[in-house]
Amino acid sequence: STFSRTMITFTTIFLVVVVLYIFGGETLRSFSFAMIIGIIFGTYSSLFIATPIILDTYGKKEERERKAAGETITELPGSAPKLSTTTV
Repeated sequence: STFSRTMITFTTIFLVVVVLYIFGGETLRSFSFAMIIGIIFGTYSSLFIATPIILDTYGKKEERERKAAGETITELPGSAPKLSTTTV
């Protein structure tokens, strides 16, 4: 649901800013261009950079909590795949 919400928000805002770029004056055109670039890079960052970092961080947090509780660490069904092999 997060992916679809991100894409719907991106599409809506992108269309509005493109309309501002096309029909706005010279001042709005340069502002809209900067907004378009920011929206594209922000959406890319949200989907492909921040998401793996969050998944990796929460996986390590759960691993530390299980070690503290003395449980054996096994992969749970439906859990997110391990994104890195480095240990911290």
